[in-house]
Amino acid sequence: METIGHHPVSHPRPCSVAVVGAGPAGLVAARRLEAAGVEVVVFEKSRGIGGRVATRRTSDGLAFDHGAQYVTARGTSFARFLLDAQSAGLAIRWDPVVDPPRARFAEGSTGGASTAEPPGWFVGSPGMSSLFRSLASPLTVRHEVTVTMVDPTDRGVWLVADGPERGRRRIGAFDAAVIAIPAPQASAIAGHLPTVAETLASVVTTPCWALMIAFGGSRNLPAEVFRPADGPIAWVARDASKPGRSNDSTTLVVHATPEWSRDHLDDAPDAVTAYLLTALASVVGTTLSAPTLVAAHRWRYAQTTVPLGAPFIAAADGRVLIGGDWTTGARVEAAWDSGEAMANHLLGA
Repeated sequence: METIGHHPVSHPRPCSVAVVGAGPAGLVAARRLEAAGVEVVVFEKSRGIGGRVATRRTSDGLAFDHGAQYVTARGTSFARFLLDAQSAGLAIRWDPVVDPPRARFAEGSTGGASTAEPPGWFVGSPGMSSLFRSLASPLTVRHEVTVTMVDPTDRGVWLVADGPERGRRRIGAFDAAVIAIPAPQASAIAGHLPTVAETLASVVTTPCWALMIAFGGSRNLPAEVFRPADGPIAWVARDASKPGRSNDSTTLVVHATPEWSRDHLDDAPDAVTAYLLTALASVVGTTLSAPTLVAAHRWRYAQTTVPLGAPFIAAADGRVLIGGDWTTGARVEAAWDSGEAMANHLLGA
């Protein structure tokens, strides 16, 4: 029977689990399971970890946090993780000058505002991708492996995957699998299981075009973060304003609005770059010289506008769990909570 969220475990505690996705949800699930003595293998299609909590580094030493811009903690579990990350030097509080001033922002680059006092903004150090590095370090992570299907059978749960060295193959058998990737990608992998595709179809995510720009030397800007009320740009941040970053050059990260990104989703990167560069000057309120570097990145599944409303989906008699930040909201902490919930479900906690 397919279920959603907090339900009793209907199968023995697993001895081996495959985790698909090395973002926050997958990593915290893997660490919780590994700490409980479960054999865990994480499969990640990219070369890095952290998912959209990402840092792009260039050959000439520049770095851009082009995905999630900061994280906040509202619950005790993620707050405890951030305190530990601070103690390890992997997280630092960020208090930027924001234009226009606002009381509070939803996490990331395109969330709304409220009148409440602002929560603490925390960034990874020396980049956002550092934030979850400690979670991944003791795990077995197989990079550049793209899982295309999960196949629960009477003899265990198998993965069908493509890799750079061995091509397409079946991997397994595991006692259970955790699918911790964006909802549309999870549907492609597990949508053939009963009711999974229909359930995942209720989740709505929005894209985001991100622009990474560098200017030679340090430039004076009237603020460190800009949140325009209209136009194609939703967020501009000066990366060097984040603690632990270099001030040798001016590096900006620009996020387009969800609406503009959706309307221009399939545009060529050069066209996206030209349009957003033109709009940038009016946002920051000053004339900008020609950049020394500019690059565009498309996040196809950037934020969730309609979440699942439960911490995970359970399928195949609880042997396949599907979750991520899209389960309860567009925040990194939502991914953390989903990963913990999936691990606890498998462990019977």
